Amino acid sequence: MRLRGLRPRTVSAFLVAVTAAAVVSVGAPAAADEVPVWNGFGRGLTAQRAIEKAIDDVEIMASSEGLFDCELVAEPIVWPPDRSKGETSFTAGVDMICV
Repeated sequence: MRLRGLRPRTVSAFLVAVTAAAVVSVGAPAAADEVPVWNGFGRGLTAQRAIEKAIDDVEIMASSEGLFDCELVAEPIVWPPDRSKGETSFTAGVDMICV
């Protein structure tokens, strides 16, 4: 089948626009039900203290949005201090969901 009077570029642009509109219309309702993941970071002299500070970071941010019940989504990530640069504290990052 050959479309007469339309250039291939015009047909391609039309198909891209239709596909994009279909993806947006299907994807929009699912996005409304998703719970955002909060990221927090903290530093401390021990790995445990850095994790506690990272969790506090998330809880403080989420409470400003009226969300007070938080739980970890994954294991905390801990980076040891780089002694060659003179660092003395651990850094931790956590991902949490809050409702």
